[in-house]
Amino acid sequence: MCPNHPFVLALLTVALIYANTAVNAANIPIPTTSVPEVESDVRVDCNNDEIVVSITTKSGVFNGMIYPAGLTKSSPCFGEWIKTGVPVKYKLPLRACNTMSMELDDGGIEYFNTIVVQPHLKLVTNQGRSFHIRCRYNTRNNTVTINDLGGPKLE
Repeated sequence: MCPNHPFVLALLTVALIYANTAVNAANIPIPTTSVPEVESDVRVDCNNDEIVVSITTKSGVFNGMIYPAGLTKSSPCFGEWIKTGVPVKYKLPLRACNTMSMELDDGGIEYFNTIVVQPHLKLVTNQGRSFHIRCRYNTRNNTVTINDLGGPKLE
């Protein structure tokens, strides 16, 4: 025992006693995996300046968050719904909110993003789902020919 530090031996003794003691933890049941509330199919409508995603739930009511992956709650792209009937419509701008675009070989353009649908306002749970959303647009010029049908002429 060190005369200047008498507590060192006492601390070592306590550590040795606990090192050989079996500690029983509380028996906490592991939660079972339940069926996800958010349906696996979403409807995607490709509009001129936005993508509209319609989401349904098994209960018919949505209470939670929808946002593009990688964005925080302070983003204007973040949406919250409280006890809202389904389908919930989430509008995703084509030129904001992490929406990316890619020119296609056929001259078209594709916009895509990943959205997170989380059926809880505060927690990230196993009930949440991610959806990779894609919209393809034809940007090529098309020529339309109108034939004279021989009717009366408009003046």
